Amino acid sequence: MTKSIKLKLLKIKYSSNSIGDDIRVEIEILNQSSRIDKTIKAGTTAEINKDIGKFETDQKIFKANVRITVIEKDLL
Repeated sequence: MTKSIKLKLLKIKYSSNSIGDDIRVEIEILNQSSRIDKTIKAGTTAEINKDIGKFETDQKIFKANVRITVIEKDLL
């Protein structure tokens, strides 16, 4: 029996040193990629609620490597 898995980014918590407030979050999983541009202040949490990918599996356990990169968008 095939199962459908939906990966969704619910929120981002900015809890470390400030790198600026205009960021890009890039997420790669199983040859699918998603980019989210967001303005967020250090010490806050931003609601995102964006679908990252949909996957089908016939296994009991779904296991995949995910790469998440956060980039400051402002040029220095």
